[in-house]
Amino acid sequence: MTSSNEAELNMRVARQFLDEVWTQGNYENLRALVAPRHVHHFTTFDVHGPEGVREFVRGFKEAFPDASFHVVDIFASADRVAVRASVQATHAETGKRVSYHVIDIFRFEDGRLVERWGELDTAHLTSQLQAPAPK
Repeated sequence: MTSSNEAELNMRVARQFLDEVWTQGNYENLRALVAPRHVHHFTTFDVHGPEGVREFVRGFKEAFPDASFHVVDIFASADRVAVRASVQATHAETGKRVSYHVIDIFRFEDGRLVERWGELDTAHLTSQLQAPAPK
């Protein structure tokens, strides 16, 4: 596969992962998208493999059941894909609508995710959740 074809395939898989898994909460294709040795790196912990991803997303979807991820920018070079996405969601506990951005860098092998580094604007998200409800 040429580098250009590999990059295109990897961008399609990244979009599919964000849409099916994170937006729809659909785990049917998770094993086809995420390699068994996948590691999702967060600031203070890591999530491992498809089952770790499934459990993490389930927890996220409990807190933000209607969360939707919309790709704003996507770039690829060979086995790496960078995504900037906007997220809109309702916080289940407070009923507050929130919106924030995430930036992810994905690494692929054989068309499957093997690593993900994710950053989100936690300060902006926290400020929306702590703000008084509109009157």
